[in-house]
Order: sequence, then C-alpha cells, then structure tokens
Amino acid sequence: MRSIAIVLSRLKIAVRINLLLMLAALGIAVSAAIGLWGLREQMMEDRRIHLRNLMEVVLDDARSDMADAGGPQTETGRQAFFEMLRRAKFHDDAPNNYFFSLDYNGLVTSHPNPELQGRAPQIFYSGVNITQQFIDIARSPSGSGYLEYGISKGVGGKMRPKLAFIRNVPELNGLVGVGIFIDDVNATFLKRLLMEAGLFALAMPLITFFGYIISRSITEPLFSSVSAINRLAKGDLATAPARPNEKSELGEVTEALDVLRANAIEQRALQEKVREQTKLLIEQNELLTAEKNRAEKAAKAKSEFLSNMSHELRTPMHAILGYSDLCLHKLSESEFERVPKFVQNINASGKRLLGLLNDLLDLAKMEAGKIDYEREPADMKEAVTHALMELDPLIKGKAIKLTLSFEECAEAVFDKRHIIQVLINLVSNAIKFSPPGSQIVIELPEEHAAGSAPGVRCRVIDEGPGIPETELEAVFDKFIQSSKTKTGAGGTGLGLAICQSIIEAHGGRIWAENGKTKGAIFTFVIPKGVAAQLEAA
Repeated sequence: MRSIAIVLSRLKIAVRINLLLMLAALGIAVSAAIGLWGLREQMMEDRRIHLRNLMEVVLDDARSDMADAGGPQTETGRQAFFEMLRRAKFHDDAPNNYFFSLDYNGLVTSHPNPELQGRAPQIFYSGVNITQQFIDIARSPSGSGYLEYGISKGVGGKMRPKLAFIRNVPELNGLVGVGIFIDDVNATFLKRLLMEAGLFALAMPLITFFGYIISRSITEPLFSSVSAINRLAKGDLATAPARPNEKSELGEVTEALDVLRANAIEQRALQEKVREQTKLLIEQNELLTAEKNRAEKAAKAKSEFLSNMSHELRTPMHAILGYSDLCLHKLSESEFERVPKFVQNINASGKRLLGLLNDLLDLAKMEAGKIDYEREPADMKEAVTHALMELDPLIKGKAIKLTLSFEECAEAVFDKRHIIQVLINLVSNAIKFSPPGSQIVIELPEEHAAGSAPGVRCRVIDEGPGIPETELEAVFDKFIQSSKTKTGAGGTGLGLAICQSIIEAHGGRIWAENGKTKGAIFTFVIPKGVAAQLEAA
C-alpha cells in the first residue's frame, strides 16, 4: 500500500510539473501567434505602401499622356488619360487587380470592363455604399485614402476581401482607384499559424517526457525527508533527519498531513460555528433594537395623542358646559339677548367635538376595511368649490388670499364626499399654519398619469413654516404631527392619515414637499376610471 501511495504521489507531482511546462509552451505559442499577427499587419502595411507608390507612378504616366494629347480640357486628352489607366497592370498573374476611375457623381470613366463604362455601379458591403465611400475619400481634405471591403462575383459568389487606394484627380472632376485582393496575405498568415500549431503538437510528447524526468529529480530528495518530518511531528528532536538519497515513504508524510488537515478542518468548523452564532446574536440584537425603537416611537406617539386628545376633547366640552350653565343659572332677564351668541359657541364646540370623534371613527373603519366608497362620475373643480364653501369663515377670519388654477377638464370617477373630506383636511391645515394675510394656491393642473392610467391631480400650496425634509413621509402616519407645527395643544395627527387612506382606496397617491422658498405643497393624484382605481388599490 505504501508503494502504491508513493507511485500515486509521484504521478501527481509529475502531472503538475507537466502542466507548468505545457502552460509555458502554450505561452510561447500564444506569443508566436501574436508575432504572426504583427507580421500580417506588416504585410498589409507593405501592400498599402506598394499601392500608394504604384498610384503615383501610373498617375504621372497618365497625366503625361493627357498633356501630350491636348490636356484635360480636350476630349482626346482625357481619353488618353483613361486609356493609360486601362492598360496599367502591376501583377501579370493577378488579372483581377486593376485601375479604375469615377467622376464625382459615381459614373465610371475608366474600367477594364467596357460594360461598366458610363454607368454608376452601386457596390454595397455590410450595408455601406462603397462607391460613395470612394467619393467621400477623394473629396476629403487629404484627397486620398485606403478602404478595405469585400466583393463577390455574381449572386451568391464567395466574398473576397479587397484593399483599395483612392486618389483625387481634381482636373478631371473625379478620382482614380487601384485595388488588390488580399487573400494572399491571409493565406500566408494561416499557413504560418498552422505551422506553429503543428510544432506545438509535436512538442507535447517531449514536454511530457522531460516533465517526468524533472519530477523524479524533484521528488526523490523530497521523499527522503519523510521519516525525519514524521519524527519531528511526534516530538523526536534527537533523531537526525534522513539523508537525501535515503529511500522513504510518502504515506507517512500523507498521514502527518492528514492529521494537520483534520485539525485545521476541526478548527475551521469551530470558527464557522462561532461566526454563525455571532451573526445570529447580531441579527437578534438588531431586531430587538428595532422593536425597542418602534415601541418607544409608538409610546411617544400614544402619549402625544392622549395629550392632544385630552386637550381637544376637554376644550369644546368646557365651552359647552360653561355656556350652557351660564344660560341656565347666571343670566338675568336683561341679558337674554346674549343667549344666541352663547348657543352659537355651544354649537361650534359641539361640531368640533363631533369632528374629533368622526376622525377616530373614520380611521377605525378604514383600518377595518368597512368603508364603502360610492364612486360616480364627478368634477374635481366642484369638489374643491364645495370644500372652500365650508371653509369660507376660516379663510375670511385670517384674511387669506385664495388663488385657484383650474384646467378645463378635471373629471374623474370618485367618491365625492370622501374626496371633499380630503380637500377640507388639506386646505384647513394650510389655513391653520399660514400667517394672516398670506396666500394659498389650489391647482388642478393638466391631465396627469396615475401609474399606467390617466388621472387627475390636485395641489394645495401654502406659505406656512413648511415641513422638515426628514418628516415629509412621517406626517402621514397616525398620531404624527410635524415638529414645526406641533404645539402640544392642537390637532390629533389623524387628518393626513385619513387623507392617505382615502386616496389609496381610490388607487391614487398623496405626498408632501416643501416650496422653493417657504411653505408646504400637498399633492394627490387619482386615476380617472374605476377599473384603474380598483387595480391600483
């Protein structure tokens, strides 16, 4: 068994060394391939230089013939120029490589194929008009340039890559081009690449053989130290290490390593268990902290709510009892003309008390889902007008300047009574927290999208103290008031929570934001149709 373990260990090391050698050989092959690619680019650059130089020679000869025949102003001079281009050749064994000329309109003025003379061929490659590309290069500031494209012979023919050099000839209002097929460059590159791949394949057996030889030279000294490492692991420090050429067994080294590995695995398992327990404790602590914060927040809100409610309920109740007692016991006959005033105060206090109770009942019904909304087609402008009529005494009492901005169409399907309740809550808050003589703006802007459906939008803008940025969402929570407007003696913190519940039941959305300079802006949007409202809700 020990001999088998030694052989397997040696094979493992040999395989690893062979892999390293193969990786090194692969790196050399990749470097060679990169070098071949650079060679291909150099070959292409040589072709470009050859085309440019050839173009200069042929153009000089053609211009000389044109001058001898009368110049570019005469037909004979131009024909002499074109004839020179048709005769020009630079590879006898490559008949498809030729010179050609076009005018700026794309008409062929010189070509080895007489059928193309005077025509405007449209050559496309990858969706690009090659003829137009020739013209663009000729008319560019440099007046010349290269273009690589593909061309096939006939429909369905094999596409062959081609390299062309274009040169502007302004005296003939056109251009001259020369092109060569570059298959030979790719063929040379592919041939060299295959040669490199063959050499690499032939080298693999040699690499494997030498890798085995090298692995033996490395593993023999390693195995000679096995017994010494084993004794050292047992604490036998008096025994000298074995000589490098001494035969040894890798199995004992493997056993020692297994012991170390087992200890490491056990230690890692313990660390992982400690880590998991620590993570669990942290999560539980975070949950407890969050619950504690929520409980403290709820307790604070409850305390503020009870304080506000006790004040809100006590104030109108004291007024009712005081004025009624005054009417019953303390007024003389001469003072009975003051009774209507007292009765008005009793009535106002009773309404205020009733409003508080209604808010509590409405919120309870909304949370229980027991409110039935009677949706019907209605005009939001009429709902705003109705709400303002109820709030008219408050508006006049603070000399508020009211500005209305309505669009022509503000119709939708909604529960008119509850939407009026939302408007009264929003506008009454604006009046309550706006200074006397300030302005309140109510807008019904153009049609606004409510999710994926068309909707109606309403905005109430005041000039009050505004809302802290960190409280713009919290003001819609139950029993919560803005820290800028909270006095500790007014309001239950239920109005905006009720507004949010009504708007969301209509499939809409309500939010708060601050004005650019001062004041708060409350906006709500509801879909126009019942189906969209029910789907969104």
